[in-house]
Amino acid sequence: MCSELFSREDVRKRVERELCLENSQTRTHWFWHILYGTKIL
Repeated sequence: MCSELFSREDVRKRVERELCLENSQTRTHWFWHILYGTKIL
């Protein structure tokens, strides 16, 4: 997963981790996305 790319000092690894997290699909329920998107939660 993306956790092995975590590094506070290495900027390149931080950028790679951000890209990994943006491209990864989460397994959260669609209803959670609606509640979060409408700022109910």
